[in-house]
Amino acid sequence: MTDKDISLQLKEYVGKARKVYIVTGKNPDIDVLCSAVCLHDEFTLRDKEVTLFAPELQEEREKVLFGVENLFTYLPEQRTTVKVNVEGRGVKKVNYELKDNSLSFYITPREGQIYREDVNVYTPKLKADLVITLGVQKPENLTQWPHTWAQEFEQEGAVINIDNSPHNTLFGSSDVVEPTAKTMVQLIKDVIQKLEWNMSADSASILMQGLVSKTKQFTHNVDPEIFSLAAYLMSKKGKVPSKKVKEDVDLDG
Repeated sequence: MTDKDISLQLKEYVGKARKVYIVTGKNPDIDVLCSAVCLHDEFTLRDKEVTLFAPELQEEREKVLFGVENLFTYLPEQRTTVKVNVEGRGVKKVNYELKDNSLSFYITPREGQIYREDVNVYTPKLKADLVITLGVQKPENLTQWPHTWAQEFEQEGAVINIDNSPHNTLFGSSDVVEPTAKTMVQLIKDVIQKLEWNMSADSASILMQGLVSKTKQFTHNVDPEIFSLAAYLMSKKGKVPSKKVKEDVDLDG
């Protein structure tokens, strides 16, 4: 798929969405976290209802999320409902048993019998039109959700999968996966450009913070592309974080 095709795809999915979930992998590093905050802010500026999930986020890293509303450090539970029609029969007793990884319910009606057609199972749907994952290699990594959540959600909305891991399984409706990218910040910059959005100065500063953390103040794993990325963010009026901020938030090494 060409860059133009990906751009058109992203515009379509984002344009249709009103409610957006941004979901990181467990305990995201500052690079991923700043990327998530940037997307959160850019979508919010465009009147999207955005919720950010950063599962098992270390408390020390939460300062990066200052000012972010609708932030959760856990994924919403997907509670399954088992509904039984007992009309005309009532219920005398209900028991359950968890054994050998199997949950059994025992329902004793006051009268008559309960049949298979009286039992219905309801699985809740994600309350979003668009799910954007950052640094999630495969759907199963989000252990609070069913392993098939991405496939099932695509029947109702779209999944944009953004990652720089070579082990990503390309599970999205649109996959922005580039294993050669040294930082998530690079991919987020590319996504914003593909959407033809004008990045705000605040977003550029947030991405710069992630870049500084990931490269240990431009002393680790840098190349011309990294310096070009920094120059681009500065051209968008992104500010290099102060030394004090860098010491506070650089937890990645």
